Amino acid sequence: MTQTTSADIRQHLIDALQLDLIGPTPDDLDHAEEELPQAPSKWYLSGFLVPYEADITQRVDDAADDELDQLGKKAAGDDESTPEVASARKAFFPSSMGLSFLTPQTTQEVTVTVHWGDYFPVGDDEDEEQAETGLQTFTSKPWTRSPRQETLTIPLNWTRNGKDTTHTIEVPNSDGLQLVLTSRVVQSSNCLPNGTRSVSIFLVNHRPPKPDRERDMAYIFQTQLSVDSAEGFVPRPNPRG
Repeated sequence: MTQTTSADIRQHLIDALQLDLIGPTPDDLDHAEEELPQAPSKWYLSGFLVPYEADITQRVDDAADDELDQLGKKAAGDDESTPEVASARKAFFPSSMGLSFLTPQTTQEVTVTVHWGDYFPVGDDEDEEQAETGLQTFTSKPWTRSPRQETLTIPLNWTRNGKDTTHTIEVPNSDGLQLVLTSRVVQSSNCLPNGTRSVSIFLVNHRPPKPDRERDMAYIFQTQLSVDSAEGFVPRPNPRG
């Protein structure tokens, strides 16, 4: 009989939260081609990127301004008065995600793997007139997932006029996803080997936006970036020495 450890329980909770809030991971074969009862942007709270040029109505989180109900009766006293409501702040869905890392001087390229999920509505609209009456009718239809993955080899030593520049690479077979990279030599050698490069890689959703009732077809879900290097990476130094 295998004994369950506290680490096993914590990992189970993490996996459950991942599946509930973001969706399947690349190695989750049981849910790789899942079917949702409604649009994925209504089902998942995080982990998706909207098109960079999407209209403001598609970029705003409608639930961000919701207020929590005040439960229970307050005791009498100075704190019984209703507090002043803070000014509302619009929350925007992101269009990009990325990471930064350090590489040794000998590194000429890195391998970047992009994971994401595309969702499509199940079946066709039987009643086109009903589908155009509002977004709710369309988003409440079932949607099915298609797991996606692309691996690219990225050079790090591109320059223009002798200076490091930003580099943009199209992700193949993605209908508009891009990798935006910056790579520069770290000038301060404090606690770092000479020639160490600082690299940043961002995945940007440059897909053409779609109409509201099918907007989730232009979103990408469960986005992940993995970076590998044959020479390994340079650990970040402790700034406190």
